[in-house]
Amino acid sequence: MPDLSIRKLTEDEHAALKIKAAAAKKSVEAYVRDLILESLRGPIVYQSYILKAYGPGPAHATIHRIADDAVTSNAELCNEAQINTYQEAKGLIKSNRPEEREKALGIMREQFEDVRIVLI
Repeated sequence: MPDLSIRKLTEDEHAALKIKAAAAKKSVEAYVRDLILESLRGPIVYQSYILKAYGPGPAHATIHRIADDAVTSNAELCNEAQINTYQEAKGLIKSNRPEEREKALGIMREQFEDVRIVLI
């Protein structure tokens, strides 16, 4: 199994880890390993990405999540249902919760033929 070393902790930070590990009745190694594994359990949260949607026909929309709730977007040649869905998806993407990003993808796929996320 691979090993991992953590460098450049201050004495105070290391002491705090020891206290927290002892409170959890674990070694520092086990405590830190559990913290790392817990952080990996949930879905990956991307800070910056673009949701692109195309069709049918010339309809297209993009929602660009930049970071920290910053979103830019554009929709062209879309019908009313596509615009409404696009507006809802834009709000979901702004929050950047993984389940809402997936919901945004799902609702966009109901109105557009090709929907994808591009990581930037």
